[in-house]
Amino acid sequence: MKKEELVEDEQTANSSSHLLFKKAITTYSLQKATSLPSTLPVKRSRISSNPDGNQTGSSSSTSSTPILTAEPSNKKAKLSTSTHPEKPSKGKIRQVKRGIAPPEKYSHLKPLPDYLGTNLDIVFCGINPGQKSAQIGHHFGGPTNHFWICLHESGLTTERLKPTEDATLPERFSIGLTNLVPRPTAEQNELSRAERTSSVPDLLEKILESKPRILCFVGLGITQIIKSQLIPVCISRCLIASFLETLFFAVASTSGRVVQYQRKDKIEQFRELRNLLVKVKNGEFDSSGIPLIKK
Repeated sequence: MKKEELVEDEQTANSSSHLLFKKAITTYSLQKATSLPSTLPVKRSRISSNPDGNQTGSSSSTSSTPILTAEPSNKKAKLSTSTHPEKPSKGKIRQVKRGIAPPEKYSHLKPLPDYLGTNLDIVFCGINPGQKSAQIGHHFGGPTNHFWICLHESGLTTERLKPTEDATLPERFSIGLTNLVPRPTAEQNELSRAERTSSVPDLLEKILESKPRILCFVGLGITQIIKSQLIPVCISRCLIASFLETLFFAVASTSGRVVQYQRKDKIEQFRELRNLLVKVKNGEFDSSGIPLIKK
């Protein structure tokens, strides 16, 4: 994979690249800390992973300066590896990607509203609304999108909901919805990298304000954008008296166009997300070994 190539092109990704990606991304946590050193490095750099991270016990409470943490874990690496990845046939014609679309191209489409609340269990974040979703005014509205099936089959909802029921998620199931970039496009590749990265601060502010237990990125390319905007800070855990954290989790895009990961594989990723949520709620998740990242 080329260094600058975005992973959201999951039609062409293979299971080994996904495995490698999950080892690098794994789980993050967004924190508010009570006390920090008076001097902190401000040089921007990428997060490096430590393959020996573990997840066992728990901790949480209250606090006040935004901090991000990254937790490497081999355990997450195996969660979303497809056991029977679909490989494109030699005779298949590769679809030509669209170029960057100026805002006026889709000015007739309205952005989708966020459905958030305070202290929700999970907030799902897509890269941006798709054309079909914007046309009907509801999240993950494409007829071949697997999002709503994954929610139900994983046990995150007790029934299979329709896209038109998206606004009911926070109250009924403690689940929120948002997007990194508000404006709709037909394809993700029509968004420039600059537009994506400039949207990161707004997303993090939403999360700091709403404080969900888990922020789940729906689409692997989003995590690369988030990582590129974070500043690593090595701070001993003992410097933080108490904190309230949001764990970051990534799943493959639920778009039906992403054929590398079949529906059953996507459902399995959502099941692992649910398992993480159960551990967090039961006090069985230990984030003590996570290095800190300053926003």
